[in-house]
Amino acid sequence: MAAHATALLAAGSSRRMGVPKQLVPLHGQPLCRYAALALLRGGDVTDKYTVVVPPGAVGRDIAVALADLPFTAVVHPEPEQGLLSSFQVAAQALSETLDTLTFALADMPFVTPSTYRALREAFRCTGAPLVGTRYGEATHAVQAPPLLLHARLLPELLELPAADTGPRALIERYRHQATFIDRPDDELTDVDTPDILARLHSMPRRGEH
Repeated sequence: MAAHATALLAAGSSRRMGVPKQLVPLHGQPLCRYAALALLRGGDVTDKYTVVVPPGAVGRDIAVALADLPFTAVVHPEPEQGLLSSFQVAAQALSETLDTLTFALADMPFVTPSTYRALREAFRCTGAPLVGTRYGEATHAVQAPPLLLHARLLPELLELPAADTGPRALIERYRHQATFIDRPDDELTDVDTPDILARLHSMPRRGEH
């Protein structure tokens, strides 16, 4: 059976939020739990689950918020290096035992379990080395996480130069071999500012799929 792991990236500095956004409450639970629970519901019991956290009290509090879930915390010693570095910390922690790895962001609470299942199914059907996610109408679609990579790409991921834009260079390198799933644009919402959080609090709680 192919070995699959999931990395929840939760080491961001939350500069625009002003407080650790991974821990802000949304409808009664810390924000990071939404993505964590969706990953579990869209995954498999044999999967390995990791959460990348910042050093210090915030990282410890994220680990506590997920303590009842099967996530192993990996500390990113220098999260200020940018988003790509969180991908690399996860890959370095997991790459020796994997066939595929899914990366997800802790500040995207509306990505559904069915999206994670669709990533896995797209890989099974195509064998593509990279499976990405697009949100919205085809002509105006936005490409964003989650992202599934075959393990053979992880050494290339680790070699990418520092950037705050995620593994964009790797995606471009393999675009012609990649496949993409299309998802509703409301799943794209990321909680980066107090205004976005306030708007989400005023909306009804969404169901899970």
